[in-house]
Amino acid sequence: MLLTGINTDTCICSTAFSASNRGYPTVVISDWVASMRGRDLHWMALELMASSITWVLTAAEFKAKLGAM
Repeated sequence: MLLTGINTDTCICSTAFSASNRGYPTVVISDWVASMRGRDLHWMALELMASSITWVLTAAEFKAKLGAM
């Protein structure tokens, strides 16, 4: 499951945890998400997700991984 959108620290994070709890592998595209609450919470959420439940990749990294398949 690819996750993109607004409010990394709430909506994206909640969706990633819910997907993980249901057994869905997820990827958050870090340059396609943002937070209305500032960059600190945005980066904190990305680091939390990357360290525990999902892959966090840039669009270029994701494209390169797809090309390698």
